[in-house]
Amino acid sequence: MSTASLAQSATSRSTASLDHSNNNARDDDNSLSARKDGADGSRPEFQWVKATDRYIPPKAVQGGIEKTGEPLYIARAFFHGGLHPGKAGKHLSKGFSMSFDSKEINLSEYYVLCGNASRLRWVEQNGPVVIGDFTPVPGGHESGGETVRSIYNGSQQIGKCASHLKKGMVFGYGGKEKNEGTYNILAYV
Repeated sequence: MSTASLAQSATSRSTASLDHSNNNARDDDNSLSARKDGADGSRPEFQWVKATDRYIPPKAVQGGIEKTGEPLYIARAFFHGGLHPGKAGKHLSKGFSMSFDSKEINLSEYYVLCGNASRLRWVEQNGPVVIGDFTPVPGGHESGGETVRSIYNGSQQIGKCASHLKKGMVFGYGGKEKNEGTYNILAYV
């Protein structure tokens, strides 16, 4: 299976969230490292922290914002044999939303990307994804092994892109899967 990455729109920048307003602590023993930064590779710079039921862990990486001002965080979840990028937020019905099979899917178990957002950058893309001289942040994979990329479109929604998605990116919104041709991939600085 291919590794995936994350992305955002060209008009916005990611910020790290230090939101501690939800006091429902979660065990992050099941977190997944995104990249190692120690000289010996022992200390993760970013982690995918397990969360449930609308919980957003400390140092969650914000990737978008709703029209009403609620922040959207970069997240992913296991679903139908794949690990799919999407968005997390306290205001979402179950805490996590993604697109799958032309629909918006809401889940209550997910992983949120946490770390120092200043160590990330956004790389502009148009149409099908093209990996150039940058290293994308791993975001997930589909059951068939296609590469997916979490993205952030002009309406500030987070979703995924992959070489098999010829229109660019897809994201869940309003119960449906939407498409966007211009987006940015989240990459390491």
